[in-house]
Amino acid sequence: RWFGELAAVLAAHDIGPAPGDTALEYARAACEALRAKPGCAAVAEVPLEWAAAYYAERFGGTPVTDAQRGELDAGLDALRRALNG
Repeated sequence: RWFGELAAVLAAHDIGPAPGDTALEYARAACEALRAKPGCAAVAEVPLEWAAAYYAERFGGTPVTDAQRGELDAGLDALRRALNG
């Protein structure tokens, strides 16, 4: 459910999934879109980090630890700042 936080941040900047995209496909496309946006190259990998954590938790049975959640949240905060430039 927390993957929606990332999607909301990206959607506010017109970076949304294509119809039928998986979380990973969406993250890859978002990564490319962020690389193309001025000031966002340093945070372009954030969607991939979130997708990896999502897949590990959802399909790998590996819950996100508090420390990992802190890192993900820090990445999301950095992404917000870069997008709001």
